[in-house]
Parts: sequence; structure tokens; C-alpha cells
Amino acid sequence: MSYSITFPDNYVKPVLPMKKEWIEALKSGEYSQGKDSLCQDGKYCCLGVLSNLQGRLGAPSLSGYRSDGNSSLFLDFENPIVKLYSRFFNGGFPDGVSIDHDLGKGNALSHLNDWGVPFTEIAEIIDQIWD
Repeated sequence: MSYSITFPDNYVKPVLPMKKEWIEALKSGEYSQGKDSLCQDGKYCCLGVLSNLQGRLGAPSLSGYRSDGNSSLFLDFENPIVKLYSRFFNGGFPDGVSIDHDLGKGNALSHLNDWGVPFTEIAEIIDQIWD
């Protein structure tokens, strides 16, 4: 698969807490990839992997924890990274950053995940966008 990332002029990578650990986990092969939920039936969204590393997966969420025991689609608004970057509740890219991928155009990690972009490629994209 191929993609190109568009950055605004004078772009400076924002610091992303836990970036290194998250990228390592996405590349590890320890997580099965799923869609439409942080974690459902043992399959994870890329954001679910982050939430699991933070020890936040399965905790009631302000963004709609589901009564069936599966997590919501988005990170909760109390998540430390969401508090730092409000657009990150769905893995939203920083202002002015977008991706043109073989599978579609978007501006959030949740888009990539639900299009079926593999975790290893998502890890590369995270590394290019954040510091």
C-alpha cells in the first residue's frame, strides 16, 4: 500500500506521550487488529492498543462505554493524551496534517485502522507525524 502525508508549512512534530511504547506494541504482532471499537472480541483498534498500554482499556469512558463489555470507539475525554491534544480522541492528526492513502483520504488514525491499514504501517505513520 502507498500513501502520502500532507504537512502544513513550517510543521513541527508535536510530542506524543508513550509514542515509542505504542509503536513497539503495534509492530510486535502481539495484538490482533479489529475495527469499529477500541477492543472487541480480543481484536484491537490501534487506539485500543494505546489505551491498553495506558491501563485504561475497559474503564468506563466518557465517550460511550458500551454495556456489552466491549469498549467504545474513541478514547475517553479524560485520557491524558486527549487532554493534551483535544483532536486525539479518535487519533486525529494535528491541524493541517492529512493523509492520502490507497484506501482513502483522512485525518485520523481511526480512519486508517478501519480502512484496514496494518498496524505496522500505522506505526510508521505515527512516527512521521508525532515526535
